[in-house]
Amino acid sequence: MSFSHRTPLLDEATLRVTFLKVNLRGASIPVDVRISNSCATIADFSFRGQPYTFVITKWSKRGIATLITMFHDTGTHRPQEKFGSIDDEGAPVNLTLERKVNMVLQAVRDIFTCIDAILTKHNGGILAYAVWYLERLDEANYSSYITSLACQCIVRTHFMCPEVAWERVEFDVADTVPINAI
Repeated sequence: MSFSHRTPLLDEATLRVTFLKVNLRGASIPVDVRISNSCATIADFSFRGQPYTFVITKWSKRGIATLITMFHDTGTHRPQEKFGSIDDEGAPVNLTLERKVNMVLQAVRDIFTCIDAILTKHNGGILAYAVWYLERLDEANYSSYITSLACQCIVRTHFMCPEVAWERVEFDVADTVPINAI
């Protein structure tokens, strides 16, 4: 599968290219996922005839430590052979490059699962919901971390929003109404 709307991965070498199948509103969607050496991630896909590119850099470079800690601190069993683990102080144990990539891929899948849940609950107002959520941002755990990333992807791509061509509007000083006229 090839998408013509691909964005370069910030001029970094690509570590992994893979495809995921995700569900959005009952449809199985193929997603082209590219992970750079810094773990910056691009997810290309089309939904209802519209191409989208999610660029996720929050967990790149030093941000990967936050992903690793929150990923393992969910209270959910994560297979150690696939994802590694963390010790009591939150330090990674047996973390290989492959396990780090597996965590990133699972997080991408989780973002799509979250977007599907938002679509199901707020179909007509997905962009408004994403903005509302981000204004009340609290990344206290993996769930809120993934939800904030899902909302960032929605906002940055105007996901599921009608195509609008905006014309710039700025305040014109000539339109100033004197205070005594009020």
